[in-house]
Amino acid sequence: MSCQHCGTPVTPPWTLCPTCRKQYARTLHQLSQTMLRLQAIAHHDYKITEGHGTTDGFAPIPVNMTAIDMLDDAEQLLQDMLNETGIESRPRWQRILRWIPKHIPDLCKASRAGHYLEACASTLLRIQPITDRIPRKQHLIGQCPHCNRPINAAPKDEWKICKCGHLLDLTIIRHDSRQLVNRLHKTMTPAECSKWLQDEYGLKVNRKTISTWINRGQLPSSKRVEDGYWEFNVHEILTLAESLQTKGESTP
Repeated sequence: MSCQHCGTPVTPPWTLCPTCRKQYARTLHQLSQTMLRLQAIAHHDYKITEGHGTTDGFAPIPVNMTAIDMLDDAEQLLQDMLNETGIESRPRWQRILRWIPKHIPDLCKASRAGHYLEACASTLLRIQPITDRIPRKQHLIGQCPHCNRPINAAPKDEWKICKCGHLLDLTIIRHDSRQLVNRLHKTMTPAECSKWLQDEYGLKVNRKTISTWINRGQLPSSKRVEDGYWEFNVHEILTLAESLQTKGESTP
């Protein structure tokens, strides 16, 4: 039996693998927070930007109907998801959100857990543009497996809908991209490598740090070419650069 989302082998009664179970829990947590914020927006208790009032001479309606419709759609999804666990009632979404944290295992054993994981992710992506407009810098992380379009995302993004309409699990996209990167080499100087890491991956590593890695033998697969150029193993240089960022030792 395979995980309904990623295809990894699973042992019944699980229908999602351990990694996808954690992702399901994170997605539901994010959806919970987003729906609560959407409710506040629906009743004009929370505003993303300053409004300028109406210009048609009529008083504004007391609720945001777009937000109300989104809440109704999300509630129906949560009710259907709940029914998959054997519960026949269809409570309001606020009650379901309180129920979810203690019943993640039940959701991950449901007969269509993979479907509801992806449906919740799609709903989250639909709501987020209304509840969160903070600009985040995005970088190329791979390509869509359906249409081969390049995919850009912020570091903490887990889901995205490609322009071709397919929902993308960015964890899988990053993994597939990394598998390809493992086989790639790129010829450039340390200075060019520094700029490339910044432009393509948002990783800040200066030229001297890269030269130090070379001198210390931390890039064993990299080979000197000529005139200051090196053939870098992309996987090695990315691993070191990401490790540097994680430790907070990056240099401007």
